[in-house]
Amino acid sequence: MPQSVQPNTQQAALWNDASGKAWVEMQPILDGVLAPLASLVVDAGDPGKGGDVLDIGCGAGATTLAMARRVGNGGRCVGLDISRPLVARATERARVEAVANASFEVGDAQAYAFKSGRFDAVVSRFGVMFFDDPGAAFANIRGAARRGGKLAFVAWRGPRENDFMTTAARAAAPFLPQAPVPDPDAPGQFAFADGARVRRILEGERLVVSQSRTGGRAVSDRRGSSDDICHPAGAGRRCVARGRPGDGRKDHRGLACCIQAFRGGRKGSFHCRLLAGHRAGLKVV
Repeated sequence: MPQSVQPNTQQAALWNDASGKAWVEMQPILDGVLAPLASLVVDAGDPGKGGDVLDIGCGAGATTLAMARRVGNGGRCVGLDISRPLVARATERARVEAVANASFEVGDAQAYAFKSGRFDAVVSRFGVMFFDDPGAAFANIRGAARRGGKLAFVAWRGPRENDFMTTAARAAAPFLPQAPVPDPDAPGQFAFADGARVRRILEGERLVVSQSRTGGRAVSDRRGSSDDICHPAGAGRRCVARGRPGDGRKDHRGLACCIQAFRGGRKGSFHCRLLAGHRAGLKVV
């Protein structure tokens, strides 16, 4: 599947550096936390035995591998991700776990030159919120699926509903330079928080939404460690890296606040949205 033009350059830089490396390092933890949501996507997007599936934003490969097992040896699941470190990790996992019908490629789904109508289903576990032009991205994805093929993905709802992802940042905020107010529709983990906007994007590209579910669950009350909080991509690390020059004491107080926020033992929760359906001639379930 050759790549054409290259959009999403900021996301490519991010996921090929700190964020991609962080997800590789934390892959066992993240896969464990997100496993119930990956199962929802696999169930909703399952095309049946022998199906050919595309996994958008496959990360370290958990959903791709699960879907490859689901469709069986007569089928195939291709994982696509913009991050070379994550694709390398996913490829190694497929080799170690002997999942021969799973493969992985580096690329951006917004501009990838897919073979028209190749896939029976397109799925994603938190991989479709990062496009700078989501309409163009879903138009391209639509062309990759056969008529009547399934589309199923899960995306985060808003930051207020996902406190486990914002606790450290809120604790660190007083010790960091003031950040601009983020654009809620900008590429990022919460870009699909507005369900009505997501539906408009999909329906604008002739993707018929036949199921839209919202839900949440408690995050494990496992107490966070300083290693988790001080990760290179985390708010605690930014406290040290971005603090005012010569004010290292304040920087480390901010870091301590991040650690304390997680060591408090308070349970967090996450809330997401599962959308499924089909092409208008792709089945979004």
